[in-house]
Amino acid sequence: MSELASHYSRFRVGERLLLTGHSHQAWPDVAFEAQQRAWLDAAELVDAKWARAAEVASDVRRGWRRLLQDGRGAIALGVNTHELVTRFLSAVLPMFGAASAAGRPPSPSAIRRSRLVTTDGEFHTIRRQLDRIAEESTRSLSAVVTSTANWARETASCVCQPKVHCGRS
Repeated sequence: MSELASHYSRFRVGERLLLTGHSHQAWPDVAFEAQQRAWLDAAELVDAKWARAAEVASDVRRGWRRLLQDGRGAIALGVNTHELVTRFLSAVLPMFGAASAAGRPPSPSAIRRSRLVTTDGEFHTIRRQLDRIAEESTRSLSAVVTSTANWARETASCVCQPKVHCGRS
């Protein structure tokens, strides 16, 4: 058994391969332990549990900053994929012609320069949201076809070269 597989003993990854990349993928053993700790904190602290949850969230952000070697990086945590996607989209939608939070539309030159590149292999939560944006947007959504052998290179080309067409748009 590999060293990494030993951290996923409850999902038995030493016996099977799980490559789904979403909630059906293997979770590390420490996730089970953390869920147990959260349950025990809730039982002990009841309504006062939120201060403890905030402490744990700060620890998680610090851990990600350390792993990413970015001591001042802004790390967004969310309760589910939809929340994180909504946060992300609220940051990029102004670039696609939607009004900003201040109610001011972006400049025409900002819209022309905007490009949102994704893949055709996104999890359905974000895929549906991005498809809806493409329907309403003044800019088209570019999706790289992931079945090609060079999809990572194609993605870089899409981002770096404004005239490159990627997959669907």
